[in-house]
Amino acid sequence: MGRLITPKYALYYRDNTPGLLEQSGAWNVTDRNYPGSGYGRPTAANLERWVRAFNKSMSPGEVNHHVSKALGYLLHVSNARIVRQKDGRVMAEYRAPLFETF
Repeated sequence: MGRLITPKYALYYRDNTPGLLEQSGAWNVTDRNYPGSGYGRPTAANLERWVRAFNKSMSPGEVNHHVSKALGYLLHVSNARIVRQKDGRVMAEYRAPLFETF
């Protein structure tokens, strides 16, 4: 059997889904299986880059547009944060501006 590894950093984000449920995932600084991949250090700039890439991927003609199409609206992250799992410290935060164009 495999082993479980708790990631060093966790990513929490909210999107415009009705009910505003918080989603979570691992923030991988690097991926040991694919050198050069991963999200980079847990900084505000890298988090904003991740949010913008996620939001763009939901647009028409992009890789995840089928998700937005199935939901019936353009999925969009409104805020996000990276938390260090060991002590719960928030390493970076992102809040979408009140008005934003794509």
